[in-house]
Amino acid sequence: HAPLAPLASHTSGLDVMKFDRITEFWNTKSKLDEKIIQITGTVSTYAPVVWGPPMMKRDAHLNFRTSKGAINESSLNNLLALSAGQTVWALNVPLKESAAKTRFLGIYQGIVRNSIPMFVDSQYFDKVVYGMFTDRSKSKTFEGKVTGKVISLPSTASALSRMESWAAGWESDKRIAICERDMPVYGIYVGYDNDQTSIEKVGETKYLDGDIWVTVEKDGEESMISRFGDLSNENDVEKMLKQMKDEAKEHEVIFQFDQLDKPFEECRYSENQFCQKYMSD
Repeated sequence: HAPLAPLASHTSGLDVMKFDRITEFWNTKSKLDEKIIQITGTVSTYAPVVWGPPMMKRDAHLNFRTSKGAINESSLNNLLALSAGQTVWALNVPLKESAAKTRFLGIYQGIVRNSIPMFVDSQYFDKVVYGMFTDRSKSKTFEGKVTGKVISLPSTASALSRMESWAAGWESDKRIAICERDMPVYGIYVGYDNDQTSIEKVGETKYLDGDIWVTVEKDGEESMISRFGDLSNENDVEKMLKQMKDEAKEHEVIFQFDQLDKPFEECRYSENQFCQKYMSD
């Protein structure tokens, strides 16, 4: 293993694809799997729930907003909240079943919809990345330059690809393919086992627009409670959490977005149980 210290930040001599904008990454026509890329943006322990190109998320959201189908109001609200591509969660799950724990993060530019999912080796996160957060007990974001290896992800693990089945009552002529089945879904990997990868802090985040959420149940009906705001502002997040807790008082919390800090004390499913129930094939 490499020594537990930040990896070299320079990329001279390496075949690195550099992107200024996340949209450029998603719009590139060349095959990205296994490539080393570099991009600067907001690094956060809040990972995106919905993966894929920002424009695809926007188009899916518009379709749900303009379609009328045989679906109840609470389910429709849930689909709209998810299809907007703005929801985040904080999980600590392995990248593969046989692999060691990997921290699941996101890199963003401005809004959560404009994102790339990122997986960071737990050892590298603990020894290098964790100290980059200004207030380690509260801060969830910083501006970083990420040099990472592109990895292919299963499209079925993204909430967006699940919406066709979740909206099964939709009028057939209004349905769209939320995720093109042959479209690659990518993430970025950073870790000690690849010495070409690294994360450098370049500043503090001024703003990150996104949604936090919980799923709840009352009288046998599931629904979602969510709030949007500046995820880089700890005070803003605390206000959103207070509002959500007040609204959820008469409900049972099924799953909460933050499985690391667990702001909701009572919750039916753990992260592994939730992923097995809702995200598995």
